[in-house]
Amino acid sequence: MNKIIIQKIQINKQFIIRTLAVYLASFSINYGYSQQNHEQELNHQTHGHTHNNEIGTAVGMVAIPKENEIALGFHLHYTKGVGQENRFGIGIGLGIILEEHQHYAISLATHCRIYKGFIIGYSPGLLILKHDSKKDFHFAQHFELIYEFEVGNLHLGPIVEIGYANSIVHYMTGIHIGIGF
Repeated sequence: MNKIIIQKIQINKQFIIRTLAVYLASFSINYGYSQQNHEQELNHQTHGHTHNNEIGTAVGMVAIPKENEIALGFHLHYTKGVGQENRFGIGIGLGIILEEHQHYAISLATHCRIYKGFIIGYSPGLLILKHDSKKDFHFAQHFELIYEFEVGNLHLGPIVEIGYANSIVHYMTGIHIGIGF
């Protein structure tokens, strides 16, 4: 029993340390860019999001408490801005969690720019679990919170995600990188 508790504490420490490292790196990079592009940031705050489309990725550490596992996860997405100043977006997302039982997901990616660089996203879709040569399909949902800095066409910022499928919850924290056009 004590071994299990010690293992969980060690896994949680690793997850927290990696999460803090990702956020510190993200904020230090973004701070440098925001200082160089202060005029562009003022324009963004006044006039809203400046691009109609985005192709992007999110990369981070994923904690899966039910499986007592931490793994690398990433997703790719394309979104098309809609509405005034592209406040809303809709598109498609593909995700993967690299662990013993690989998780793949395809989803409808939606987002809303709630205030300046803060974005919330919801992505319902299909989870594909691969066990040996067998595949299982399940309904999946992902909720995201992103803070995005625009540096020209480049979008950078931290991301936090919660995913739910087949009574399994996972948490991801990482960096969002996108290209607007």
